[in-house]
Amino acid sequence: MQINKFCQLRLAEIDDFKSPALVQDAAFYFGLEEYLLQKKAADISYFFLWRCRPTVMLGKYQQAFKEVNLDYCRQKGVDLLRRKSGGGAIYTDPACWQFSYISPISGVELDFKTFTDAILEALLALGLKVEYNGRNDLICCGKKFSGNAQYKESGLTVHHGTLLVATELEELSNCLRVQDYKLKSKGIDSVRERVMNLSEQGEVSPEALIQGVRESFQERGYSWSEQSLTAADIAAANHFADLLFRNEERVWSENPEFTRTLNFRFSGGEVILELLVKRGEIQDLSFTGDFFHLQDLAPLKAKLIGCKYERQDFYDRLCEIELERYIAGLKAKELAALLPEI
Repeated sequence: MQINKFCQLRLAEIDDFKSPALVQDAAFYFGLEEYLLQKKAADISYFFLWRCRPTVMLGKYQQAFKEVNLDYCRQKGVDLLRRKSGGGAIYTDPACWQFSYISPISGVELDFKTFTDAILEALLALGLKVEYNGRNDLICCGKKFSGNAQYKESGLTVHHGTLLVATELEELSNCLRVQDYKLKSKGIDSVRERVMNLSEQGEVSPEALIQGVRESFQERGYSWSEQSLTAADIAAANHFADLLFRNEERVWSENPEFTRTLNFRFSGGEVILELLVKRGEIQDLSFTGDFFHLQDLAPLKAKLIGCKYERQDFYDRLCEIELERYIAGLKAKELAALLPEI
């Protein structure tokens, strides 16, 4: 089916981008994404622009202890939650805008450009010198101002991204722990050197950004409509927020203790394989990192439990379940090479 309709959700009832008193927690907006996902609209894509109070958002398979300065976040009252998409941890505040798409435009592979191109074109139209770079980033003057993440479920694509507009970058640096090798690979000494605010280059308003996104899709033949949230929509979004994102158990569920930690950097990101090994067999395991998943990893993990802690048996099991169907761009031979040959 050819999808050619976009609907912008107006969130004035929640946040008009002018009143700090109306800023919600991020869990509400992820709950709104989930609500729209559950509606399973077959012929329309939803788009909305939002912001939230200071928050660290973990990728689905990241470990909070490694990625976040937890003591600092607790001291400053920074929220912590885990989103459903993969990718890296981000810090956001009311001056960091977020955008979300829920779309039937789907496929097996991850597709960032379909959704980021409209954002890019809107910013270019405002005179900002921005470009697409890497697997999921938008940059300006060589520095990152937008990271994006995506997952697929029930035949739909959920894509969300950030826009550093006037964020407190020192707070971003204080809240996040970035691995040294990630900084060194980019020739920088700190995360603060890697990012920038759009306000450093020019003025951008939420109205102008939304107008640019709308025009970009209209130029490509998509129709565009607007819809306000109803009281029922807000209640449903809060229901899913409570169920999935205001639930502290989800934040910590990916942080068990393991006896073996294996790191691998590949074209799709970093994967950290943490193993509990007893009597030469893998009794439990966890995949963490900033990689992107193509489907839930539970079947992959189940397949590997009971595997011998050795390369060939591990490789054979990865081939049986087709690793690349689960982690984008990661080959079975590459991952298996982390284990010893016996």
